[in-house]
Amino acid sequence: MRDFQYNNNRSKFAQHLIDNKRAIGNMETIMEVVHVIKKGKMLDTLEGFHIYKEPKPATRSMTN
Repeated sequence: MRDFQYNNNRSKFAQHLIDNKRAIGNMETIMEVVHVIKKGKMLDTLEGFHIYKEPKPATRSMTN
């Protein structure tokens, strides 16, 4: 949490949240229910769609 708050580069998880403009907080305040559906092929399809439509993180340059 501290690495996220102070934008430190020590935690890979904190860096992932920062790079992808994610938030930390209570699930009720930072997430929303998109669909309510039973397990099965339709759920798998919807999950795949929502994962696909998420913005892809920018690739970093590997120059030294």
